[in-house]
Amino acid sequence: MRTSINSRERKRMHDLNEALEELRSCLPYSQDASSRKMSKINTLLLACNWIRQLTIRNHELQKQLAAFRAEDRITVPLATPCMKAFGQACFCIACLTTSMTPKQ
Repeated sequence: MRTSINSRERKRMHDLNEALEELRSCLPYSQDASSRKMSKINTLLLACNWIRQLTIRNHELQKQLAAFRAEDRITVPLATPCMKAFGQACFCIACLTTSMTPKQ
């Protein structure tokens, strides 16, 4: 019984560590050989701050886009469903850049 519980906990910790490694790979921090690996809490704190910064930048860009639309300088169709996004609206760079058409 105890062996089974320990095994389950070990698997859970391995899964958690793999998820944190994947998160670290997405974050903007130095990953060279001379730098130490971030701790779990530092990884989560950096991820939270990074998401906040991206959210702020996204809102700024949405305001700029609204201003361009108001000035009639650009038409941006609604995002189209994409296979990469499982039929949902896709916001990958390829879909965004091909759907934006500046007015002449």
